[in-house]
Amino acid sequence: MDSSDFYNAYKYIMTKLIKSNGVENLSHKDKIKMLKLLRKNPLLDGPSGPVGPVGPVGPVGPVGSAGPVGSAGPVGPVGPAGPVGPVGPVGPAGPAGPVGPLIVIEAAIRMTDSVQRDAAVAASILTQTAVREEPGCKVYCFAADPVESDLIQVYELWADPATLTAHFFDYPNYKNMLEILEQFGVKSAVSRKYRIDASAPVYGPDSNPTADFDIPEPQ
Repeated sequence: MDSSDFYNAYKYIMTKLIKSNGVENLSHKDKIKMLKLLRKNPLLDGPSGPVGPVGPVGPVGPVGSAGPVGSAGPVGPVGPAGPVGPVGPVGPAGPAGPVGPLIVIEAAIRMTDSVQRDAAVAASILTQTAVREEPGCKVYCFAADPVESDLIQVYELWADPATLTAHFFDYPNYKNMLEILEQFGVKSAVSRKYRIDASAPVYGPDSNPTADFDIPEPQ
């Protein structure tokens, strides 16, 4: 194709483009012609020109807004409790609180003779055993005196007035003991009670007996 032919073909295509307002409106046949024309264009056979510089990068568009935060998921089940730790050592015991005054009862009971005395003591063994099991009873002893043949020595020790009162009125053993003694003939009886305000060991740290109450308890 010489220059005149190309010019005529070019003119024809450009006229079509102007009338159709764009390549997209050309017919398929005309598009084929245009492609063939461009391929045979002697003006395009020369060497390619240098590549132009890259244009500046356009500005970065605005950052889109963050989407809504999703709702929190359900809380998982509570795990099993751990094992209980060891119990700490027990602390030392505090000092003992004050004790109510002890009560001592002593009595001297005289029977008609030694035979009746010994029989009365033997008959009272079960009753004496029962009294010793009462609350607050520390000592309860009706015994034959080793020197005087008709004498019964009595020694009782009670924790406090309340337990002695219970012995007199709440248990049958006190009355039972009176009945046993009367069966064997009581000639006389003398008894007294004492309230104890202090107690201490008879022997001091030096192993000697003492009447002093201000001495330490043995270790």
